Amino acid sequence: MTVAGADLGTVYDREALAWAAGLFDGEGYIACIARREPRSRNAPLLNMTVNQWHDAFVLVRFQAALGGVGHIGSRPRLGGVTEYTWRLSSFEKVQASIALLWRWLSPVKRQQAMRALTGFQGHRQLIGVRAYRRQQRAGQ
Repeated sequence: MTVAGADLGTVYDREALAWAAGLFDGEGYIACIARREPRSRNAPLLNMTVNQWHDAFVLVRFQAALGGVGHIGSRPRLGGVTEYTWRLSSFEKVQASIALLWRWLSPVKRQQAMRALTGFQGHRQLIGVRAYRRQQRAGQ
C-alpha cells in the first residue's frame, strides 16, 4: 500500500536513517518560500534539499535511505565543477522524510523543519480562506 507516494511496506534501515540525518543536519536545507510569480498566486513552495559537489554518490545513498523519494539533478558551475542536488518539494513527502530523520536531527535543524512545515501549512490555510472569501463575494 502507498500513501503520498511512499510505500508503507518499506523497511527503513535505522543506521542508514541516522547517517542520512547527519548528512541533512550538516548539508541540508528546508524552507517554505512564498513564490512571487504571476501565475503562482503567491503559492508557497516547500523545499527540502541537500547539495554536493563533484559526485552524486552521497545523494544517491541519502535518497535510498529515505526510501527512494526525491529527485537528484545536476548543473555545471564555474571552473568545470558539477553541483548535484537532491530535492523534495511535496508537502506529504517532505513531512514523511523529516519524520524518518527526526530522532537524529539537531535542535537547530528540527526548528528549521518545524518553521518550514508550519509556515507551509499556515500559508496553505490562508490561501484557502482567501479563495473562500473570493467565492463568497462572487456569490453576492
